[in-house]
Amino acid sequence: MNPLETALVSLIHSETSPETVFKALAEQPEVGIATLFTAIEGKLISFPPNGYFRDIIENLEGVLWLLAEANPQPVIDALETHPQHAVSLVWALGSSKSPLALKALIQASTHKEPWVRWAAAEGLVRFKRKTLLPVFHRLLRDRSSTVAFTALEGLHKLKDPRSKEALEIYLRKKSLAMGARQLAEETLAAILEKAETSQ
Repeated sequence: MNPLETALVSLIHSETSPETVFKALAEQPEVGIATLFTAIEGKLISFPPNGYFRDIIENLEGVLWLLAEANPQPVIDALETHPQHAVSLVWALGSSKSPLALKALIQASTHKEPWVRWAAAEGLVRFKRKTLLPVFHRLLRDRSSTVAFTALEGLHKLKDPRSKEALEIYLRKKSLAMGARQLAEETLAAILEKAETSQ
C-alpha cells in the first residue's frame, strides 16, 4: 500500500483524522481523489463490521472538503472523471470561497440530479452574495422542494428587495416544504420593512 492508501485505511478504522489523509492526498490530488473514491466505494478495504458506515463516509468525504477548501481545481476536475460522485464533490466545493468553486457551484445548480442541485444550492448559500440573486430565484422554482427550500434560505440571508416578486410567486404554491411558508413570509416581511425604512 502507498502512503495515501495506508492513511485511508487508518481513517476507515478511526485511527487518524481527515486532516492527516488530506496531507497525503494533497501531494497528488488527481490520483488521490481516485483512491479516495475507491475507499468510499468500499473497494480499498471492507468497512469494519462494528464501524458506523455513515461516520466512515463522512470522514472520507471530509478529506474532499479540506482539499476543496485548499485548492478547488482538482475537485472541479473530478466532476468530469467521477460524475457518479457529483453530490460529494459539489458538497465539498461549498467549503471553498474561490471564484473557481463559485463558478462550478453555479454550473452544478443546473444538474439533472436533484441532490447535486441541492448540494450546489447549499454551497451557494455559504457565499452570501447578492450577485447570486438570479440563481436563487431560479432555484426557488426548482421541481425539488429541498432545492427550493435551500434557495429560500439563501434569499432569507440576503433579504434583498429584488426578491419580493420571486417570494410572492413562491408563496402561491399549494404545497411547500415543511417550514418553507413561514420562512418565506418572514423573509418577505423583512424585505417590506427594509423598503419602508429606506424611504
